[in-house]
Amino acid sequence: MVTANIKNFEQRLKALDDLMLKARATQNQEFGEMRQMINEEMKDMKSANCQFGFELERNQNLFRQMQSELLLTMEEKKQQNDTILEGVVN
Repeated sequence: MVTANIKNFEQRLKALDDLMLKARATQNQEFGEMRQMINEEMKDMKSANCQFGFELERNQNLFRQMQSELLLTMEEKKQQNDTILEGVVN
């Protein structure tokens, strides 16, 4: 009777070990899939971040160009107004 109980206990213990191994393998696989997904998301975020940086730089360059054009136009208008005022004064 004792031998049968020990054998039954060992079988149950082996079944639990097998279940634990399967659960651990499944967990490792799921962790691997999560790591892969996170890595892909990080790559996407880095790519988007890089693209945002390029767009920001391009917009800053366009803004500087427009700012320069505006200042040049304002200077030309000032010169025209000065010429008109000289004609009115003389």
